[in-house]
Amino acid sequence: MELDIEWGRKGGIVIAMLAGRVSDDNAGLFERMLKSGVGSSDQALILDFGQVTFFSSAGMKVVLTIARRATCKTH
Repeated sequence: MELDIEWGRKGGIVIAMLAGRVSDDNAGLFERMLKSGVGSSDQALILDFGQVTFFSSAGMKVVLTIARRATCKTH
């Protein structure tokens, strides 16, 4: 398994439960998956890395980019 995301929602909170590897090779896919799972009315995103076996710096860049965009929308 390369990368899988299972989605959950509770109120306006989106929960992304990740499984597999987030590497330089699939960081673009990781970003697209996260963007497609979060709607404009969602208030928060929780990333559950409990089943992630490897997480590269490219994956961290994706997380920081999405967090920065979300923060900029609220100001």
